[in-house]
Amino acid sequence: MIKFLFASCKDANMRYASGLNVLDNFFLLEKNAKKRIFLDNRNFGILKKSQQVALNPQLINSLEKEVKKNKDKTLRINKLAKAILNKYCHKQEKIFVDFNFAFGMGDYLQKKGFKIEFKQELYPKRQFKTKSELKKIQQTLKINFKAFELIKKILADSKIKGQKIVYKNQILTCEKLKLEVEKLFLRFDLRNQEGIIIATGKQTAVPHHQGQGIVKPNQPIICDIFPKSQKTGYFADITRTFVKGKPSGRILKMQKAVLEAQKQAIKLIKPGVKAGKIYLKCEEILSKHGFETKDDQGFIHSAGHGVGLDIHEKPILAKNSKDILAPGQVITLEPGLYYKNIGGVRVEDMLVVKNPPCRSLRQREDDDRDP
Repeated sequence: MIKFLFASCKDANMRYASGLNVLDNFFLLEKNAKKRIFLDNRNFGILKKSQQVALNPQLINSLEKEVKKNKDKTLRINKLAKAILNKYCHKQEKIFVDFNFAFGMGDYLQKKGFKIEFKQELYPKRQFKTKSELKKIQQTLKINFKAFELIKKILADSKIKGQKIVYKNQILTCEKLKLEVEKLFLRFDLRNQEGIIIATGKQTAVPHHQGQGIVKPNQPIICDIFPKSQKTGYFADITRTFVKGKPSGRILKMQKAVLEAQKQAIKLIKPGVKAGKIYLKCEEILSKHGFETKDDQGFIHSAGHGVGLDIHEKPILAKNSKDILAPGQVITLEPGLYYKNIGGVRVEDMLVVKNPPCRSLRQREDDDRDP
């Protein structure tokens, strides 16, 4: 099988295939389990000896003669791609690229006679984490929990004044909380590459409302934080729902239902189980607590997803998901409830699928999930 990539290591497949952290686009060709990478002068000298052996690096400029011979009216980078495939592949061979592959490049190569095929999962093994990968995810997760400890401390040290929360003589806002989390992450070389959700009040009724404005007392505050390690490239993903002040009886019932749904669903997580079954268990428990899903209110998103070099990977724990749980998958489990006139509650934790039971990736023994 031949795989062909053109991307930077911000792309999860390139990071996985190369093991590098190069921020400029480069080529990687994998044929018969042998990899070759093609770098320009800006990045050619960064590889360690072990990486050089595994990746057979070549200077892309060495193909310049081929590029100059090519009189096609197309981008230079497309000519370089053609030169690589001309040198190492036969036109009758299938060459697989992922869905992030540059469309213009793929179109050009197909017109030049190469059998380019787009493949949804170029590296399906990415969903099955090794011990080394699990350790990297846990390292990111450990720092992620520090962010929640920081938020809890800020809320604890704040005072309610009327319809506002005051922290260090300033009105507390979603933006302020996000800034404090960002500052923490910078100390540990984490980035909020996909953003941060810290929403307040009725904003929390929209699951992915990023949150803005004044943090309101006595109302839910959903904090969904999913940083990426700059060093390893691996994400963590955790959600907690807080209330500064006194939560309403309805919010307390929602929190109790969500926690019970998560607890019961965890018992089902093991290899061989359909991912959709996990969703259905969450839905069942939430319904038993009196929280039906109707229209765009209630439990209105999937029960979780895989996490790794991408924030959303297989398996998907959605109602109609055909994915099957398997050893080594790292997943989130995140039941939630959302009502326009009340707000929302969501709790999310990370788990690794094992045989026989799943295992929590939590770094703490105490339970910090009460509102």
